[in-house]
Amino acid sequence: MVRKLAVSGCITLLALVAGCTGSSSPASHGSDKGASAITAVSSASPCPATGTRKFARALYVTDAGLAAGAFTKWIYTPYARGAFSAGAPGRPGSIGKAAVAGGFVASRLQEVKADAQSYPALCRLTIGVIDKLTSTVRAIAAKAKAGSVSPSEVTSAAAFLSRLHSASAEAGAAFSAQSVSSLPSSD
Repeated sequence: MVRKLAVSGCITLLALVAGCTGSSSPASHGSDKGASAITAVSSASPCPATGTRKFARALYVTDAGLAAGAFTKWIYTPYARGAFSAGAPGRPGSIGKAAVAGGFVASRLQEVKADAQSYPALCRLTIGVIDKLTSTVRAIAAKAKAGSVSPSEVTSAAAFLSRLHSASAEAGAAFSAQSVSSLPSSD
């Protein structure tokens, strides 16, 4: 219990430090993104004109980094190694880990979306990509629970993750994949 509190405290401090770097003004990042290579997709809820949640950008960076790290380590890297192929050594374990990681990534992406909806620049540029990535990761997790992983969905999710990274950087909230050394347990 103490270890979990210490880890969450460290993550919070890192999030605060990451959120304090760079400009926090949405106006400094430009409000007209019409010529941008990354197109914004309209969301079900409108984007706010001003920030509606404290530390939204810092929380966004932390949650997006954790989602990217878990996806990369537990889903994309085993896929690239061929661990999901029929007859691959350790295939059942790899697929099981991918299922659990998919659930974790989807939960982090829900938080990423909530954080993005609280920050105008992130909301305009990332909500559509977050929705597509979340649905793709959920599909991967569901298929992994059934005992298989679709290569096309893994590559599609990796492409959406790359687009999310680019859109986030354009909105002033660049993130990097955070190390997720173990999967959450059911404790």
